[in-house]
Amino acid sequence: MARIPRTSPIEDVIIIASKLPWWISVVLAVVTFLTSRSMPSQAPANLVAPIVAIFGQVFLAPAFLIVAGISAYNSVKQHKLHETVKSRRDVASLNGMSWGEFEALVAEHFKRKGYEVAREGGNGPDCGSELVLS
Repeated sequence: MARIPRTSPIEDVIIIASKLPWWISVVLAVVTFLTSRSMPSQAPANLVAPIVAIFGQVFLAPAFLIVAGISAYNSVKQHKLHETVKSRRDVASLNGMSWGEFEALVAEHFKRKGYEVAREGGNGPDCGSELVLS
């Protein structure tokens, strides 16, 4: 049985945010920054609040922005791949794809049909990577 790698709570938040649309990550970054910026003034006697506030401003909010950038890049790449395959309409364009590109193409196709597409599972050709449609 394969071991599931342990991640920290911060890594879990970043992984979840990476699966959301890019604009949600931008909103999370702004909310995190503004919340952590006002945190020390609300509890001046608390010694932990300034540390948490600095962590939110310096690490967590920029992490959300980085995730938003990656998500936006992947969305544009997926859209461009779909347009390329749509314009060619031959089997050669599919034969030259990697498994990841094919999965992105299928996801984009179903998004355009009106489905919500969520990716679950591993990150390999045979690691249980799945697209869940709703």
